[in-house]
Amino acid sequence: MKPAALLNADPILDIDEFTKAPAPSATAGRARARKPSAKPAPFKVRWLLRIAGERNLTALAVQAAIILADHYDEEKGCAWPSQERLSTLLNASRAGVRQAIKRLEETRYVEYIPEKGRTKTNRYFLRFPDTENGY
Repeated sequence: MKPAALLNADPILDIDEFTKAPAPSATAGRARARKPSAKPAPFKVRWLLRIAGERNLTALAVQAAIILADHYDEEKGCAWPSQERLSTLLNASRAGVRQAIKRLEETRYVEYIPEKGRTKTNRYFLRFPDTENGY
């Protein structure tokens, strides 16, 4: 993509641009060219690419999204880091973490289910806001 085209590009990142096989280079004749993968990008990669293009999120909210995606369990369908752990990893106050999670909730990228009790951690479900069921 040319630099001038980047200035006029749509703010939402195109997932296809990131999952395409690289163009063959001049030296590709020496090695076998890779076939493009028909396999879609993993859910959390697609989710993070959407987050990266979101203009209504603060830097701390984007960083919190990265941490949540890192803790996301595909089998369970959620992440469950404690707010203390998020605070430590983000080097932010607990109030700042709560505000970042609230912003992710308001933009419908995260569904947050609080768990009560000293040993319980909150569960965070990663969602796509423009789809009916969030996937």
